[in-house]
Amino acid sequence: MGRTGATLPEKLKKEMVGSVFKFKKRQLAASIFLSLVGLSMLAVSFLPSVREASVSRDQAGVSLHTFLAVGGATFAFLGTLAIFLITRNSSRRLRIVWEIENRPWNFAWVFLENIRILKQGGAPMAIRLHLCMVDGTRAWFQLSKKSCRELFDFIKENFPGISQGYNRDLARKYRKDPLSLRKNPQLVDGAKESVLTYVHIGWG
Repeated sequence: MGRTGATLPEKLKKEMVGSVFKFKKRQLAASIFLSLVGLSMLAVSFLPSVREASVSRDQAGVSLHTFLAVGGATFAFLGTLAIFLITRNSSRRLRIVWEIENRPWNFAWVFLENIRILKQGGAPMAIRLHLCMVDGTRAWFQLSKKSCRELFDFIKENFPGISQGYNRDLARKYRKDPLSLRKNPQLVDGAKESVLTYVHIGWG
């Protein structure tokens, strides 16, 4: 199947790619900091003064050397793992940008997510657009509110074979069988409503 006639507007494409790198930088900075803290704890744990203080400690407690070594190794491992996952997830999201532009038939579902500070009341502080593929791969893009709506409307107008909107029934169907939302496209008016948590501060 060849490329579709609809072309993703360049402005929206650039904003989607920019969203990927914006969050990647934020996440990598936190992960690198965590790794450095872990490596620093490991280095300090092997200082002669720390080892001597640990030997002279009451054996009933955890020694300073053990605390620093175990804690440092844990932080270093988690930071390194996070760097790997962030890099992999960024590559996946960039691939999805390419897919929606060149192979829109590989997508089953698109919906918007409104992120609010409080559960009730107030305008959304941010909006994310979620793109979900028929193979179960999915990714979000946090764009400006105007761009999110423009991109959603562009997909709605040009790719009617993609299910659009959000409710729990669509989410359940996608988890069970992503391809079903492509075979039987559904259109609903709702958006996913979320309350701000640490997950939305760069780690979603």
